[in-house]
Amino acid sequence: MSKNVKVFRRTGFAILVAAFTLLWTAAAFAQLNTAKVEGTVRDKDTGQPLQGAQVQIEGTRLGNVTNADGYYFILNVPPGHRSITFTFTGYQKMTISDHLILAGQTTTLNASMSSTIVELGGITVEGEAEVLMPRDQTVSKQRITADEIAQTPATRLEDMMVLEAGVQIGGQEAFARGLRIRGGRLGEEAMVVDGVTVRNYTADPFRSGLGWVYEQEEGSLSEDTTPLELSASAVEQVDIITGGFQAEFGNAQSGIVNIVTRGGGPTYKGNVRMTTDEEMPRTGDYGYNQLTASIGGPIPGISNLYFFGSGEIQGQADKTPTHADEGFRGVNQEFVDHLNQAVRNDVYFRTKGTPFTLEEFRKGREFYASKTPGANASLFVPPNPARIPGNWGDRTLVSGKLNFSPLQGLSLIGTGNFSRNQNSYPTGDNGNYFRTGIATISGLPDHDWSFESDTVMYLPQAFGRRTRTTNTLFGVDYDFYRTSKRNASLQFRFSSFRTQDINSSSIKNDYYHDNTFMGWTPHDVPFEIETFPGRNYPLENTPEAKRYFPNGWGGWEREWSYESPFRLVEGDWLYWLNYRYEREVQKNFKSDIDFQLNRWNRAKFGVQYTAFHNKQFDIGGGFTRRDLANEFDYKPRMLATYFQNRTDLGDFVIDYGLRYDRFEPKTNWGYRNGDQYGENYFPTNIDEWSPRFDVAFPVTDKSQLRFAYGAFTQLPSMSFIFSGSNPGGLEYSRTDAFETGISYLLGPDMVVDVVAYYRDVTGNVASKSFFRDYWQAHSQRRVRGTTTGYSNQDNGNIKGMDVTLRRRFANNFAFNVNYTLQFSRTTGSTYSTTSAWDVFLDPTTGESYTPPDEIRPIDGDQTHNISTTFNYLFPEDFKAGTLTGKVLKDIRLYSVFTLRSGPPAYDRITRYGGTYHLNEAEDVTWLTRRDGRPIGGVNYFRGRWSYTLDLRGSKSFRLGGTRRLIFFTEVFNLLNNKLPTPYPSGLSYDGYYWVPNGGSPLIWSDDLTWAQKVWFNSDFNQDGILSLEEQAKGAIANGVLWETMDKTAWGLARQVRVGAEFEF
Repeated sequence: MSKNVKVFRRTGFAILVAAFTLLWTAAAFAQLNTAKVEGTVRDKDTGQPLQGAQVQIEGTRLGNVTNADGYYFILNVPPGHRSITFTFTGYQKMTISDHLILAGQTTTLNASMSSTIVELGGITVEGEAEVLMPRDQTVSKQRITADEIAQTPATRLEDMMVLEAGVQIGGQEAFARGLRIRGGRLGEEAMVVDGVTVRNYTADPFRSGLGWVYEQEEGSLSEDTTPLELSASAVEQVDIITGGFQAEFGNAQSGIVNIVTRGGGPTYKGNVRMTTDEEMPRTGDYGYNQLTASIGGPIPGISNLYFFGSGEIQGQADKTPTHADEGFRGVNQEFVDHLNQAVRNDVYFRTKGTPFTLEEFRKGREFYASKTPGANASLFVPPNPARIPGNWGDRTLVSGKLNFSPLQGLSLIGTGNFSRNQNSYPTGDNGNYFRTGIATISGLPDHDWSFESDTVMYLPQAFGRRTRTTNTLFGVDYDFYRTSKRNASLQFRFSSFRTQDINSSSIKNDYYHDNTFMGWTPHDVPFEIETFPGRNYPLENTPEAKRYFPNGWGGWEREWSYESPFRLVEGDWLYWLNYRYEREVQKNFKSDIDFQLNRWNRAKFGVQYTAFHNKQFDIGGGFTRRDLANEFDYKPRMLATYFQNRTDLGDFVIDYGLRYDRFEPKTNWGYRNGDQYGENYFPTNIDEWSPRFDVAFPVTDKSQLRFAYGAFTQLPSMSFIFSGSNPGGLEYSRTDAFETGISYLLGPDMVVDVVAYYRDVTGNVASKSFFRDYWQAHSQRRVRGTTTGYSNQDNGNIKGMDVTLRRRFANNFAFNVNYTLQFSRTTGSTYSTTSAWDVFLDPTTGESYTPPDEIRPIDGDQTHNISTTFNYLFPEDFKAGTLTGKVLKDIRLYSVFTLRSGPPAYDRITRYGGTYHLNEAEDVTWLTRRDGRPIGGVNYFRGRWSYTLDLRGSKSFRLGGTRRLIFFTEVFNLLNNKLPTPYPSGLSYDGYYWVPNGGSPLIWSDDLTWAQKVWFNSDFNQDGILSLEEQAKGAIANGVLWETMDKTAWGLARQVRVGAEFEF
């Protein structure tokens, strides 16, 4: 950003500050994680307002009295189902029970009280169980309540969020983490938990820890900007704010995921829930188990002190369930059938009737086993026909919350959340059954085996990932001034956040993930580098190298051989030591003053301060030794101040605010990046202003129109800021977002919402060339020239439309239909998009160009996204007195259907399935062409449409009081959809007969090499002579085996889980 633009922007915002200050006394705003309840109390017979009536939120010390107009308001009300009581001397007590209070919204509850005492216990009115169209919602917000969370067929909170309009999962894998909101980059969203942002500012969501896949967007491998995970049982409400958010929250360009955790109340409530798929047949048993428990209520002996605690453990033997009938699953009849299909058109094999039979393979294996000591004579069968080896995962989630109101107007809150997500994934093909990782003294003779407890060593053929996050929070809310007309409160929050992410790292030798409880272990997965002194590579040719390196000399071993059913695999990887460590520690302080100035106006002013201590390092690949003096180890700080205001005139609501962010690196990172004198790097404090403005007003008595504008800025990952590729010029990225929407009540229980939006994205991080002109103080010289590094040169725009049709639960059923039409375009989906190609092709002219001349679809861009949910409950009195009624009553069916268009299929020009660097002078006749011109390039092509149907069925049994026993079944991918991946075809005798021995028959002899002997698994007639036909058939079988080894090519399989839950 130029200096002049900076000055102009700051001057403009200074004017805005002055203008907003003048309006301060006529403004108001609501909080994000609590609610406001307001209304009027009148005499039922005369309609006159009642002054001095008491209004109380049951189970809390929150309340107020009405003013001369009968008006009351109560601030900072926790969300959830609440009961509100109205009392006034000489009038019948009135209670509105079980009303759903929504965080971040104003709930209007009016009361008409009778002066005639009819019932000593008072009058109770049933509250609204679901709010259809909040009148003060000025931005697009997708809401998920605790009731919806409990009923939806989903494994994680993220699985429920992606069902909402404008939201999709980040990454391309089944265990992906992170979200995309309205077409933004992965990591542009922020998570807010109980009013405080929870974010890893050092994480790079496009870096997996493996040097050769840095730029890939794989959610389960890459670093996670929102690493804290919460159990569904710990959550009261989730709001996904897609259209704009208050100035109180920053460092997010695309949206906010606001989570309000559950708290205890005056009665004890809780649940225990168990889910598993291990009761399914072996072809549907993926080793999934989940156990959750929660309890909350009062702490005896101390009034107004409530607690809530929840825990969850989850284990998965195979975290990417694939179709058990697709891909290579052993030498069986299905495999034989695929072989016969692959050669059905070959001239030679057509004369052989059925070229391949299972009996032939059985004879060939028996012959090889008879000649090879220790060999098993049986055909290969995998240990489990459904599970991919080395693909396990487990998760641990713990949450706790204390609420205490020792005095009227004083509330204390304390929360603690812990999550640990760890898993492994195969380092080779997904499902390679033959890379056992078993090594002996003969295979690794240079290793110092005197330190081993056995003469056999197991080297896990998988990389591991462990993300461990802790967040503790202490808060105080104090109403230092309160009357029936005005209120002023001080709110303070302190949180301590710590996250450690170790990804794509080598698991410790001799570690088996089998001593578990339901696939879960309380122990952290250990990593091999953590056993090394100082987590550092030993020096070569030392006793330490012989002891710690498996091969005795280095961090990798590629000359490794192992047998597969038809051939010897030679020169493969036995191990590649890799370790990527990233840790961030934060101390967050947040203080706000909240003013309710009068009936219509509320204002809030706040400051935030965050102190960091961040550390990261790599061991493996090109980083063989740690340089402790120059490692990534920084202590920056971040500051913010904001004010936000709301004018609420009942029907007409205006929100506006202004935020100021500042980042101070506090050190010159050039010293740690080879700049001895710090004269090539110029750290500067960077800051940014962000205005916000929203308005909502009714058009008719059934419709509401809203408009929102906001500038949303985000600090680049500190991995970029403190990088040798950043000479000091990186600034905040910025998104200017506009939206307009309308909500219309189609009936008493149905609403439709249509919103159109546009976003301009400027200044995203890119690795590109740029011009520098600076003075080197030590060398006393001026430097002018072009360099390549990180800069704010990626830009783009996003436009689209969200349509939501919602029917709340009434007459035993409810449904939601969400449709998103989106066009997200950018000059770079990641910081490294444009650094890996020599030439880009224009699809219209076929000519080459240099980015950022043209914007292209962003990774993961989906033009069409449709999701529907349907919820039906058979009532308790359904066909009362009949057997049908007894069976069906209290059965709930909840279905989820999604239909999505294909995302961009290719990130780059490729040839033969691999990355290809195209040169202009090269022959490009092989490129895909249209109208005689080559087409392709970054994200030009699109993948296929996809759809899924999930279903949850449950049956409740009432045990008296609030106790219930629920049995349920969850089915994911009910229709068992598969990707249309073809099996190999067109294989021929001429293409394979020469592979094993160069086109000559092979006779068994003890002098043959190991590789030659293994080919005799294809000696089908057991005569000790491997004919050319047998060699061709063995080579074809081997080729088909490896081409179908990756089971993920057919997508995720149907998963069926059963479970039970006890509620009280």
